[in-house]
Amino acid sequence: MVTIEEAARAMVAGVPVIYKGITYEKISGLVCRRAEESGCMKVCAELQDMCGHSVTVARLDWVGWENESDSLRAADIPSANEDGPTPQEADARAAFWSGQEVLYEGDICTVSAMIVRSWVNYNYWLELELTRVSDGLVREAWAGSVIYKLPEAAGDSPEPL
Repeated sequence: MVTIEEAARAMVAGVPVIYKGITYEKISGLVCRRAEESGCMKVCAELQDMCGHSVTVARLDWVGWENESDSLRAADIPSANEDGPTPQEADARAAFWSGQEVLYEGDICTVSAMIVRSWVNYNYWLELELTRVSDGLVREAWAGSVIYKLPEAAGDSPEPL
């Protein structure tokens, strides 16, 4: 069993983990959702298979280290960017918890999940699972590509001609 902090460090370290007796190459992401019954955040691990072609979403309490020595190695890796959250991350978290509507590629959406992934030289990269309000279509987007204050909500409506 790994904690959220251990899972984040394992993701950044890229070490193999075990879930239900199967070894996975690494934790490729952490998926954060609101639990409907309690309103608390529920975190699951996105596990990349050994071939790198598919992922499995797993409860953290069922994920373990393949090699215990990896848990010691991963303990030296910070789980967050050293400069703290960016303004987009703060806006994304606020939208996630409040249920506020956001704008993405011209569509009004709600943030149904936050997905943290390790990316290039950063410890993590925040993506959002967005659910389009009009028809329920779900897709992922980088947190920095979402508009968090709708023009009507911000009082920026265009003036009449």
